[in-house]
Amino acid sequence: MGAKKESYNYEASVEEGMGSQFLEPEVKAFIYQQISSFNAFFAADSNMSVLLLDEGSETEPMVLKLRLSGLGSFVEAEGKGEDVFAAVLDAKGRLMETLDKAIREAAQDAEAEAIKREAAEEIEKDPKH
Repeated sequence: MGAKKESYNYEASVEEGMGSQFLEPEVKAFIYQQISSFNAFFAADSNMSVLLLDEGSETEPMVLKLRLSGLGSFVEAEGKGEDVFAAVLDAKGRLMETLDKAIREAAQDAEAEAIKREAAEEIEKDPKH
């Protein structure tokens, strides 16, 4: 079994006048490392965006969004932290929770459909039941 090739696009969106810390090599490397955790959710046209919403201050946290888009849709989560690293980790955790919940719900729906299908087949075989 071969290793799955990591394939994703990443872009950072920073409002004009906000800091350029997303361009720093160590920040980019950290973000790429965190994004790789989402590889299982990527389709061929997937894109992960980091959107800086509020740069924060000494008294207010930095606020950003991670947005995973692809197949004509997107899911996103907001994260807050004392710096870009903490905010990315917070957003990553929230986005993973959202995706995990969606997967669990889809699995439950699929299981319910399978049960309905089996019941319908049993009725077709023996309509007296």
